[in-house]
Amino acid sequence: MLLPHQVGAYDCERLASRGASSSELVERDTINGTDSSFVMRNLRSRALCLVLFLLFSFVATVSRTLAATAAPVPFIRRLDDTITVHGAPIKLRGVNLGGMFLWEPWIWGANLFPMVSESEMFGRLQSLVGVAPAQRFRHSIYENYVTEPDIRRISELGFNVVRVPINYRLLENDANPYVYENESWQDLDNLINLCEKHHVYVVIDLHAAAGGQSRLFTADPNPKRFLWRDEENKKRTVALWAAIAGRYKNRTIVAGYDLLNEPNPVRAADAVDLYRDIIKAIREVDKNHMLIVEGTSLATKFDAFDELPDENMIFSFHAYSFSLFGDPASEMRKKVAAAQEEGRRFHVPVWCGEFGENTLSNVVGSAQSLNEAGSDVCGWCLWTWKQAPVKGIYGRMDRTPMILQLPSGWLPLMKWCVTPHLAKRPAAADAQTAMDAFAQCVKFANNKQDGELMAELSKLVK
Repeated sequence: MLLPHQVGAYDCERLASRGASSSELVERDTINGTDSSFVMRNLRSRALCLVLFLLFSFVATVSRTLAATAAPVPFIRRLDDTITVHGAPIKLRGVNLGGMFLWEPWIWGANLFPMVSESEMFGRLQSLVGVAPAQRFRHSIYENYVTEPDIRRISELGFNVVRVPINYRLLENDANPYVYENESWQDLDNLINLCEKHHVYVVIDLHAAAGGQSRLFTADPNPKRFLWRDEENKKRTVALWAAIAGRYKNRTIVAGYDLLNEPNPVRAADAVDLYRDIIKAIREVDKNHMLIVEGTSLATKFDAFDELPDENMIFSFHAYSFSLFGDPASEMRKKVAAAQEEGRRFHVPVWCGEFGENTLSNVVGSAQSLNEAGSDVCGWCLWTWKQAPVKGIYGRMDRTPMILQLPSGWLPLMKWCVTPHLAKRPAAADAQTAMDAFAQCVKFANNKQDGELMAELSKLVK
């Protein structure tokens, strides 16, 4: 059945086919109660509506798709003796970013012995060039040491996590405790944002707490206010973790919080007590992030725990192999088995937060041993991503994926910082020149890549 306006259009076509004049067409259209121009306008209007409907439907579909794609992944969580994301098991395998937010002079080319802390080194640099230039140098390192090309390369190699060692001084000043530096938050924010862009998880590691959780240089200790003997520094450590958790509570790219690096308390039970206080403060503002708890005695012993201080947590152990004799893979297997035994007491997974600082065969063999361990070993993190060419504890050249190419004048400056009583004091201008050059040499484009080590490790994570 034709509608009235369709009848008019149909009759017009018949008249036109007989050669009717335009006046006849108009007359016939008028008789049928319609106007051909009106018909065409109506048809065009309907066609336009259809096009707009299809366009809006397409835009809505694309928007929903993009929103689903951009939606953050769930938090990584412990499930029995594994860690999971999307409910599926995941292994976190990656590298530490030592030397960026926590300085160890030997990473920058100084001798391992004598051991000098970040504060000692920074104080000596400051005595040479002054307060403001030393602060500018500090922030140049924060900005340049690891940048987007580093994170991109880490992702390309197949690593899915970076462990970020931080000194509490990154965020807090001893002269103004409990007040956290906005500029330094930005440095940490920028790094996390880069990792999110390149799909690399972040573990925030408090490598040096106020006062120092051990007397080793890696903890940047204050001998007069050692953490375990100073209640105020304990409170500062708890408050700092509450601030970190409050800032990053919604960032799913943050895999977890590594609460204290290699704690070495007066009594092992002291570490458990402080862990409980830190965890309580974190859980008041962040109930989602996984917590990473290291053992005492250089992250190797967990016997002080009689229960888990939190359900969503894992144990972290460190495993370095410095033996001159024997099979490094066998030595690593023994260290891993010891950690697994501790974890199995609580049915909790263990993670190797540090290993490496050794020859190619040792580093690769250690990683292989960690891969071959049971499912309760939920990954590993090589120490470290980049450093200066240094000889390790037995005089063998350590292998790291990225190698700093040190500028002239830097090693004499480092030698003086480590042993000022044995080395010639550099002139202020020479020190400043070396510091400026070093702040540039740490950039990815100026580093040398250890392609052999990268290739071998990449095989173990893909």
